[in-house]
Amino acid sequence: MMSPRTRLALGFAVVLALLATALWQGWPQVAPQGPSEAAQVAETDTPLTAPAPAARQKGESPDIAILPPEDAPLAGIIHSLAERADAGDRKAACRLGMELLRCEHLQENAPRAPTDDGDARTAKRSSASVDYLMREPAWIVERLAQCEAVPAALAGEGARYLEQAALAGEPEAMVRYAEGQHWPPSGRGAMAGPSFDRWRRNAPGMMRRALEAGYPDAVFALMIAYQDDATHHAALIPNDPEQAAVIGLLYARLFGRQGMERRLRGMDAASQANAIRQAEAMHREYFQGRRFSGSGFPYPAFLPPVPGQTTHDFCREP
Repeated sequence: MMSPRTRLALGFAVVLALLATALWQGWPQVAPQGPSEAAQVAETDTPLTAPAPAARQKGESPDIAILPPEDAPLAGIIHSLAERADAGDRKAACRLGMELLRCEHLQENAPRAPTDDGDARTAKRSSASVDYLMREPAWIVERLAQCEAVPAALAGEGARYLEQAALAGEPEAMVRYAEGQHWPPSGRGAMAGPSFDRWRRNAPGMMRRALEAGYPDAVFALMIAYQDDATHHAALIPNDPEQAAVIGLLYARLFGRQGMERRLRGMDAASQANAIRQAEAMHREYFQGRRFSGSGFPYPAFLPPVPGQTTHDFCREP
């Protein structure tokens, strides 16, 4: 049986491996054909072929976007977030869900005291990984101390609030929910029961709507999904090499990544031109031609903030 610290390290390794594979080595150019078994039972929409109006909430009060500072002590914000979320504020539900999920996931994976063997393994990692992991114990201790402010009535409610925000159309919540980030890192009890069936029905459409709402972190997940079955969400999406090329080109435009043109190999000239036009149209219509920094992947809440950041940036406009 894996120790809590091993599970936490495994989650970190999976995220880094996924990013490294996609961003530096590139995904395989020949994708398996046809839908996976999971995709055959999921409710999927038709492939993206043309821009659609962004999925914004009409008549929404500007105040809904105002969230507490990221470094605000949890004890000082959790009750107000819960009140706002229970009143239907989707951004507050998203932020509360992520704060609660972070506590739940860290408490499940609370690290044990370091050992000499653990120090030896850490020493073999790359310098970037070591710098990241060296911050981990102090960050976890600080966050766990803040989690003591969670009242009993909210304990274990993170997944419910994230799902609430996702169903209400909050883009970041839709992406995180579709990626299965409401599940515990161990996966214990996740893939059974009505909540799993709801996720399987809703995840494909949510990721699409997040893209159409102009949320850039949906693009990376869709690029993977059309290429293969590397994630739970991806297993719900029928593989489609042409759509993988379109979304890869869009991802390159959004984040300045190089080498995505390789996805056009094997396509005839007309299909290549069509893929380029689709990517350009999506960039213009969904993102107004904007470009973004970062990895384009929403880090799970149980991991420390990405290098260069001191706090997470949950549920804010990109």
